[in-house]
Amino acid sequence: EIGPVVTNALKTIQPLEIINKGLVVGMEIVGVLYAQHVYYLPEIMMAAKVMEVGIAIAEKQIPGGRTSKGKVVMHVAEGDPHDIGKNIAAVMMRSSGYEVIDMGKDVAIPDVVACVEKEKPFLVTGTALMTTTMGAMKDGAKVLVDKGIKIPYMAAGGAVNRDFAESFELGIYSEKAPQTPLIAEKILAGYDYLKIREEWDDIVGGE
Repeated sequence: EIGPVVTNALKTIQPLEIINKGLVVGMEIVGVLYAQHVYYLPEIMMAAKVMEVGIAIAEKQIPGGRTSKGKVVMHVAEGDPHDIGKNIAAVMMRSSGYEVIDMGKDVAIPDVVACVEKEKPFLVTGTALMTTTMGAMKDGAKVLVDKGIKIPYMAAGGAVNRDFAESFELGIYSEKAPQTPLIAEKILAGYDYLKIREEWDDIVGGE
């Protein structure tokens, strides 16, 4: 179990080092094995849960908690009940130091927009496993544009491909969960959605 391992490690290792050089690196390795088809969704889900528990234990020992790199709003498209991919990406974003506002699954467009207006994230992500629901991300992005909110809108999930994600203003693509924090880093570095599209292959690398 991860609990006793992290607790024991905290006796001699700083909590941030345990998170960044232990738990996060371990999850990155899991991501590589997933990309190589050595691991599959059950292993990814198990590893993500273990990492989440370990991070929670380590974070309690950080005075004032861990400083957030930035805030992201994540949701599954309206009408879609499939949230495994979103959940994995959310864990990876939290482990990478981001504050995640997880809206869950089957989230109505007005609710997504209201949350973005309230929380003011630097990135919003939507996932869809059904082709009948992925259009909600395009529609949601249009509402944000109409309101003058020009943050990148990441589209992901089994029903989504890069062509669709880049077919609407603000849209960017994530093929799999480990790519999400890599893309987020570039947004924080000043990349807008057009530059993310232009350099997407280099950004995601082998992930």
